[in-house]
Amino acid sequence: MVTSEIAVVTSGDPNAESGRSVYVCFIPGAVKRITTYEDFEAEFEKLSEEMQNQFTDDITDAIQQALSATEAANAATEAAQTAAEAANEAAEAAKDYVLGDISEKTVTFETAAQRAGIESGDSLSVAFGKLAKFCADLDQHAFNPLANNLTTNTAGYGLDARQGKTLKTEIDQLNTNIVNIGNQVNTGIYMANDNIDNLLPGNYWVNGYSSSISGDIPFTNMHYMLVSSGTAERSYAQVAIPMDNTAGKKGRIYSGGKWSKWI
Repeated sequence: MVTSEIAVVTSGDPNAESGRSVYVCFIPGAVKRITTYEDFEAEFEKLSEEMQNQFTDDITDAIQQALSATEAANAATEAAQTAAEAANEAAEAAKDYVLGDISEKTVTFETAAQRAGIESGDSLSVAFGKLAKFCADLDQHAFNPLANNLTTNTAGYGLDARQGKTLKTEIDQLNTNIVNIGNQVNTGIYMANDNIDNLLPGNYWVNGYSSSISGDIPFTNMHYMLVSSGTAERSYAQVAIPMDNTAGKKGRIYSGGKWSKWI
C-alpha cells in the first residue's frame, strides 16, 4: 500500500471477529486497521474473557499453592507434635529411671580398697563399692561358725559368748589359787641353815640360792615353796613349787626309813 491508500476487506480478515475490516496506509510499511465500535466491543469481550481465564488460572494456582503450603504446615505441625510427644516420653522415661522403681536396675562397681563410710554425694557405684568392702570384711568374722568349748582349734571358728563365763570362772579360780599360794608363802617358815630331809610338817619359804640349806635339795638357784606334811614327829611327803614358774613342781615321799627321789 502507498501513502493515504485505503483498503477495504469484505470477508476473511483473521484480525476481525466479522472477517470484515478497513486499513489505512500512513506511509509505505505503516498500515493501521480502522476498528468500528462493534469490532472494538467484540475484541474487548474476547480480551476480557482471556483476562478472566488468565486471572482464574492465577487464582487457581495461588489457591493450589496455598493448599500445598497449608498441607506442608500441617505436616510440619504433626511432625513437631510427634517430636514433642517423643520428647515428653523420653523425659518421663528418664524421670522413671531416676525416681521410679529401681528393683530391676543394675549397678556396675568395684570393691573399695579400704573401708570407708558412705557420704552424701557418693555415686551409686562408689556407695556400692564401699558396701562391698564392708561385706567382704564382715564375712571373715560375722558369719564364721562358733565353738562352745575351749578345745576347738579349727581355723575360722569363733568362740561362743557362753565360754566367756567359763573363762572368767577359771581365771577367778587361778587368781584365788595365786592368792592362796601367796598366803602360804607369807605364812611359811623361812628356811635357813636347815636340812631339808629332817623338816617337820609345815610350809617353808626356801631360798634356793642359799648355800646354808642341806639335804636332797629339789631346786637350786631359784626360790620355791616347800610343803611338807606328815605327823607331828616327822614329814612323810614333800612338794616343791617354784615361784617363778621356770620349772615344774617336784614331789617325794618318805618310806622304809628313807626319802624317795624327787620326781
